[in-house]
Amino acid sequence: MKVLEKQRSEAHDAGINACNRLNELCREVNVDKICDFDINDRRRVAEFCGFVVSEFFYSNINCKEPMASWLSFADATGSAED
Repeated sequence: MKVLEKQRSEAHDAGINACNRLNELCREVNVDKICDFDINDRRRVAEFCGFVVSEFFYSNINCKEPMASWLSFADATGSAED
């Protein structure tokens, strides 16, 4: 149970860091923030990350050209084909 709690906490921290970085990039290119909520609110960050992952998943199912089609998982060693 402690391992799962640690992984959950690390996932939240990674989500917060990602939202912070996205907002920094938006500031650099002078566009509206993508994460326009309190990024220290772990529940809001988790909700946002869930929506993003869901959108990637469903758009990949519904489109003719899947996103990241350039990735190759055929090689068991983990290296992608060029």
